[in-house]
Amino acid sequence: MGIGKLCDLAKDGDEYLAGVAAVLRTELAAGCWRSKDEFQATYPGALIDGAKARILLEADYVVDLIVNFDTGMMLIEHAGKASQTLPRHATKGRAA
Repeated sequence: MGIGKLCDLAKDGDEYLAGVAAVLRTELAAGCWRSKDEFQATYPGALIDGAKARILLEADYVVDLIVNFDTGMMLIEHAGKASQTLPRHATKGRAA
């Protein structure tokens, strides 16, 4: 689920990033990982914390996933610049 976000990522970056996004889209659609170890073996550079996984791409680009290893299903939460996933905090002050 959320595979369309990888299509958007392909449009956002350069030709290399578009190719990486296309390959990743195919791999994620075909993949079925039953454990964190299986996923880590496929994506050794991925950062995994519980059900959340982050695949690092070129420069500042990442793909954030939620993976249910019991069912083998996943949700692509974000595909784009890592800086766009940082939490936003309200500041004290008056509303405009």
